[in-house]
Amino acid sequence: SLTTTVVDKVVKVVRPPLSPELWIEEGNLAACSSVGAKSRRLVALRGTLPSSVRLPQSAVVPHGVLSRVLAAPENARNAARLTELIDEVTQADAEDIGPLLSKLRGTILGLELPLELASPLQMSVEHHGSTAIRNVDWWRALTAVWASTWGDRAFYACRRASILPSDVAMAVLVQRLVESEYSFVVHTRHPTGDPELLYAEVVVGLGEVLVGGNYSGRALAFTAPRDGSQPPSVVNLPSKAVALEGSGLIFRSDSNAEDLEDFAGAGLFDSVPVSAAKERVLEYSSERLLVDLDF
Repeated sequence: SLTTTVVDKVVKVVRPPLSPELWIEEGNLAACSSVGAKSRRLVALRGTLPSSVRLPQSAVVPHGVLSRVLAAPENARNAARLTELIDEVTQADAEDIGPLLSKLRGTILGLELPLELASPLQMSVEHHGSTAIRNVDWWRALTAVWASTWGDRAFYACRRASILPSDVAMAVLVQRLVESEYSFVVHTRHPTGDPELLYAEVVVGLGEVLVGGNYSGRALAFTAPRDGSQPPSVVNLPSKAVALEGSGLIFRSDSNAEDLEDFAGAGLFDSVPVSAAKERVLEYSSERLLVDLDF
C-alpha cells in the first residue's frame, strides 16, 4: 500500500526558470528570477543596514546549473539513476522512503564536475573567497547542498505542505563564513506563543549547531515584549554539548521552498562550509554568556 500523508497546509511554490549563468554576483541578484528569496532578501537587507553592521558579500550558483551538470557526458549514468530513484521515492511505501532518499543523496554527491564548467566555476569561487581553493573541496560543498533537497526532514516537511519533489529548485548561496563567537536567531513574533513577544535563541560558535538539526541539546532561549516594556525572560538554559568553529566560504541552500509566507523551511536544507568546521566541547561553568552579567 502507498504511504498516506497528513497535509498540514497547501503551499504554492513557483518553479523558477533555468538560468543560463553559472555564477551570479550580488549586484545582479535582485533582478534574477533563478535564485531564492534568501539571497534576494540579503541584497535588500544590505541597503537598510548602518555602516557599523557588516554583511558578507553574496553570490549564487543559480537554479539551472545542476541541470547542466546532469546533462554532461561525465554524469550520464548518475543522471539516469537519479531519474529512476525520483520515480521510485514518489511511489514508495513508508519503510522504503528512507533508504531511497539516502540513495538519492549519494547519487548527487557522486556527480563529477564537468570539464566544461570546471574552469569558470573555479575562477568564480576563488575570486569570491579571495584565496586559492581546491575544486574538490568546493565541489563537495556544492553537491552536498544540492543533495539536501532529498534530506529526510525536507522530504516529509515538503510532503506535508503538498510541495512535490519536482517543485523544489535549489540555487546555492555562497558567502564568507563569519568566525562567530556566538550565533542567534530572533523571531520578531513568537512562533508558537504570544505574538506580542519576540523569541530568541543563542548558541556558542557557528549557527549550524542551532539551525542544522544535527546537534542535540537546547540553545539559550529568551522572550521579551516587542515594545521593550519588560526585560527579557530566559525560558531555556543551554545544553548544546559542542560549539563549531570555522572560516572560509560556506555554501547555503537558496531554494524556492524557503522563506515562503506559509512555509519558512528553516533548517530543512543544508549549509555546508568548504573547509570542515571544528568541534569544541563546551564548559558552561566558564562560559561568559552564562556567568558574565555585564556581557
